[in-house]
Amino acid sequence: MHFLIVCECNTRPHELLTSIYLSIYLSIYLSIYLILLHSISNCFYLNLFLSIYLSIYLSIYLSHSVRKREALFDAQKKLEDQMREEEDELLMSFQKERKAENQRLSQEIEEEWEKQLVELTKKFNDKSRKKMADIDKKTMTLQFESQKKDLEKSMTLKRERKKKSMTLRLREIEQQKTSTMVQRQSAQMLKLVSEMRDELRVELKKELIQEKQMEEEEDSYSDIANTNGTDGVLSEMDNIRIEEVIQHFASVPTSAEMPPIHPPSCRKHDLYTDVSVFTDIDEHVIKVAETDQGSYTELIRQLTESCIGDLEKAR
Repeated sequence: MHFLIVCECNTRPHELLTSIYLSIYLSIYLSIYLILLHSISNCFYLNLFLSIYLSIYLSIYLSHSVRKREALFDAQKKLEDQMREEEDELLMSFQKERKAENQRLSQEIEEEWEKQLVELTKKFNDKSRKKMADIDKKTMTLQFESQKKDLEKSMTLKRERKKKSMTLRLREIEQQKTSTMVQRQSAQMLKLVSEMRDELRVELKKELIQEKQMEEEEDSYSDIANTNGTDGVLSEMDNIRIEEVIQHFASVPTSAEMPPIHPPSCRKHDLYTDVSVFTDIDEHVIKVAETDQGSYTELIRQLTESCIGDLEKAR
């Protein structure tokens, strides 16, 4: 009796346990039902054992898939941590460059201020040496103080203009460096996810095949194995189960390249007619927003792990 329950491998642990219990209960129920029909009245315990065994065997397949998904998330988190360090270093370099440019600008303005102040003072001293009435000296002093204030205002405005120009120039450089870093990191993350997914798919399939073969070798019910015609070779049903688990593990296709930008293929009303269809996902997002996540990987995982399709993910 081949009995199969397919679960989404996006499944969270408690949902996976629920599917395991459900498969076991249904297997027991199905065996009892067959007994009542007298179709296999002489093989009750054998069929009951087979049903439970197949259900548990499927749960083992799914646990492998969950474990491999965890390995994929761990690798993604590790790369994200490295990228965060790179971002912090880039931010620190921006701050250091801004500080150095501010110091250079301040020194440049200060030197120019002192130079022009020396020239203005020299002119005042040259005029003050000449013989003139006290009232003329007083007027000249007031004129000197006024020119000094005007010079100070002029240097302040000049400093502000240069600082604004410097800020715009640095901001443009920072945006360019940030954009380059984001593009590089995006490509790295996509490449990692694509490579890790392919690698883990191969490992998962290899492990499942090895476990199945080891179980068949250790199986004391050799007559059952021979009846299925395995003899160390996986049956068609086993291959189907393994491929289904592999597909659940890689349910979301990935590419090592960023998707191209293109206009939408349809209108919103073609996808949904009322925003009330998003009530559940909106409530879930609010709950996630009330908790703290240590990384963007964990945040996106919590936001999308219960989503059924791309529409909910886009929401």
